[in-house]
Amino acid sequence: QKEGLTREIARLKQLQSLPIPELKPLPSASLTAQAADIEKQRHKADTAARNLEQQQRKLDVIRAMPTTEVPEAVIPHEEIVLAERQRENNLSQTEIELAKGKLSEAQEAQRNKEYEHSLEASKRAIALREQELRQQGTVADLEARLSQVEVQLSQLSAVRSPYGGKVQRVKFESQTDQNLAIELTLVVSSNGQLGRIPRTNPSPSAGDSSPSPSSPDNSSPSPSGPDNRASDNPGQ
Repeated sequence: QKEGLTREIARLKQLQSLPIPELKPLPSASLTAQAADIEKQRHKADTAARNLEQQQRKLDVIRAMPTTEVPEAVIPHEEIVLAERQRENNLSQTEIELAKGKLSEAQEAQRNKEYEHSLEASKRAIALREQELRQQGTVADLEARLSQVEVQLSQLSAVRSPYGGKVQRVKFESQTDQNLAIELTLVVSSNGQLGRIPRTNPSPSAGDSSPSPSSPDNSSPSPSGPDNRASDNPGQ
């Protein structure tokens, strides 16, 4: 467990040391097309205004001429032309306003994009900060657990069997505070017979010692007898 905690702490610290990728900047908006359209519509409006002015002067000159010199259908025709020039002039002014509106919409869209980008950057900074705090908290918790494990390992005492054998099975039965009750199964003879380790009382601060029997019946375990139980101090 100590090795696992150490590896996890090292991994989290390595993640904290990694550079954080920056948020891509918002590309600059190009409003050239909208501005060019406004200039185009203004040019058309200037042309329409000149045509209207010229037609009005032409009609005024014709009206000032003697009636005998002007055919009857000329003045009505020129008036129709003047009305058409007036419509063209009005339309050109409308087109200018529409082009200005498109430019305003593009500018507003760019402002919205900049706001969304700024909001995203703020959210990202907050999320990264929260992640950093969580990682720091996790590292602190793991370091505290590691310290506890090291303390427990430093207090670990040894339980020795009164006879030689090979551990075949370790069974954890219970834990009270920092004390563990453990059952060990040993192979104590070449023919595979099993023996017992007498039960001992846990002692966190004790050094290596031989277990004392928990009852007179268990003081001299038989190599061919069933499993016995022993307790140990905590170890992870």
